[in-house]
Amino acid sequence: MAATLKDIADQLGLSVNTVSRALNDKPDVSHVTRTRVLDVARQLGYVPNSLARSLVNGRSNSVGAVIADVANPFYGKIIRGVEETMREAGYSVVLANTNEQDDLEQEAIRTLRSKRVDGLLVSPVQGSYEHLAQLHRDGAPLVLMNRHIDEIQADYVINNNQFGAYQAVKHLVDLGHTHIAHITGPLQVSSVRERIAGYKQALSEAGLPTDPCSIT
Repeated sequence: MAATLKDIADQLGLSVNTVSRALNDKPDVSHVTRTRVLDVARQLGYVPNSLARSLVNGRSNSVGAVIADVANPFYGKIIRGVEETMREAGYSVVLANTNEQDDLEQEAIRTLRSKRVDGLLVSPVQGSYEHLAQLHRDGAPLVLMNRHIDEIQADYVINNNQFGAYQAVKHLVDLGHTHIAHITGPLQVSSVRERIAGYKQALSEAGLPTDPCSIT
């Protein structure tokens, strides 16, 4: 059976309230008492009840990360960066994968909100976006990743997709290629539209026509 605050208190002859305040680093607990409490907590294998703590202070010290496709190595690097940054800040990360499906994204966000995460990082599918707009209207901490939604004035972190595509096409043009195709994805995705813009920009600067049939 997991150790409790009462187990620690009984072993030290302290009140449960004192033990709780020591574990939560409250200023009215002496250094000696705090050290004794922490030592016994480690010995007993005490694990704080994060759910109970969140009910008291209104914070879960966790964030939800909703990822479009965890099988994509690109998103794997994003997850790693998110997890490392959150750990340094004292937060844990609850991960949800949507497989680029709008219904799974909405379900993931409902589930994470029910767990009272302190914020949401979302790589949106960009099908329906009303659920994200509602989050923003509610004042929920929200950051979009890799993609943005013009209709929602939420914070976002993205690559310079247009410039990246521009550089790739310009490199091929500089090598002497004149028939350059662009294999892309669904047009509702912001990163797709930005890459197409970069592709067209590089062709235009090179004086090459844009053939709609070359964008697939």
